[in-house]
Amino acid sequence: MCDATITVEGRDFLAHKVVLVGGSEFFYGAFTSGLAESDSAHVRLPDIKAASFEAVLALLYTGTCSVTEGELCPLLQALMYLQCTSLATTVATKLQQRLAPHNCLEVWALADSHSLESLANAAKETALREFEAVAGEVGSS
Repeated sequence: MCDATITVEGRDFLAHKVVLVGGSEFFYGAFTSGLAESDSAHVRLPDIKAASFEAVLALLYTGTCSVTEGELCPLLQALMYLQCTSLATTVATKLQQRLAPHNCLEVWALADSHSLESLANAAKETALREFEAVAGEVGSS
């Protein structure tokens, strides 16, 4: 009964257009704009990790997903790419709650690149407040 195929890192994910379109401006545009994807119902996503897309699907279908702390940044990146605004806001909040010296620079760069001002400011504050620990993390990389 699935009417769309999304290919990510060589894996095909079957989904319902109505679910994808309902939660993603990207898919709304892809399936309603008259582009090739509208007719074929097949979309390739070269800039997203398969594990992140699997989590996106779980969020779109159930409102929940299970990811490790290390998968939150790629998940947020995928949600921003797919223009899933409300879900991205939720994940950004989770990231903000987990800011630490080991992840604040990555989160800051990601938030900055997607104009997530509140998250970027929180990551910057963490980096400044925990400067010595952050410097130690950078030095050990």
